[in-house]
Amino acid sequence: MILKRSSKALLLIALCAISVAAVQDTTLIRRQLKANTVEKFKVESTTKITADTPAGPQEGTANTTSTVETTIGAVKADGSNAEFTILTTTEKMTMEGMVGAPQLPDKVPPVTMKGTIDGMNRATAMKLVGEKAAAPTNPMSMLGGTEASQLGLFVEFPEKPVKVGDVWTITVPASAMTGKEPTILTATYTGKEDLDGKLVLLVTLTGTMKIEPDMEAMKKAGQSGGADPTMGMDIKVKGTANISTKNWIDPETGATLKSETRIKGLADVEIVQISMTMKVGTDTTVKMKHL
Repeated sequence: MILKRSSKALLLIALCAISVAAVQDTTLIRRQLKANTVEKFKVESTTKITADTPAGPQEGTANTTSTVETTIGAVKADGSNAEFTILTTTEKMTMEGMVGAPQLPDKVPPVTMKGTIDGMNRATAMKLVGEKAAAPTNPMSMLGGTEASQLGLFVEFPEKPVKVGDVWTITVPASAMTGKEPTILTATYTGKEDLDGKLVLLVTLTGTMKIEPDMEAMKKAGQSGGADPTMGMDIKVKGTANISTKNWIDPETGATLKSETRIKGLADVEIVQISMTMKVGTDTTVKMKHL
């Protein structure tokens, strides 16, 4: 079929329109690096635990309420990165059932971490600072992978503009609480969504984290000011945790406005002193909201 000149012109116009629309539908997500920018978040987490023990099935629940404050400090002259501080204040921590821990202090000292952050929202060289660098922690964190509960703060952005459905990978560094291997998560840009009257960007994260904590490192951390999460026992833990998060991102500043995380873990927990191994399951939900 031979197209008439008018038909060719219409086809060309249509193709141009499609190309323009495609460009308009892409979004470049970047973190605004502005010195002295402070963001505050309320974080609420609940971990439900089940364990198959020689004495029969056991259950427990751990709840934590905290406030997280992030501060962007001095920005590098070339604008490539900036000083970054995270201050976490735990306001309430309760444990019931098999995880009941009456020896936990009534008041948990604030925890400060410092490092750098860049325009792709990559926080690097983050280290605990202060005399009490290791604060008391929820003992179930090592089972449920809840160290990933603040993933919403560190949704690493892609290098190029993205359109709805585009995916990229994010690497979560290894730590004493999770083990020697880093975790690779898949990020997906799912489009724009209304959040309290503001049109924001929605990014999801999914992946599986291996859990094999370095107990000796965690015990040493407890001796420096925090609580020993093993409660004096020689414990070995090995398992996995499936992670999924939804993160609502401010398109103007790149800051997280809201995050919802669910982490389902399953691990073998061996208590060496009594030669007992339990299959432990955890189901953790974390809700973080910008104040």
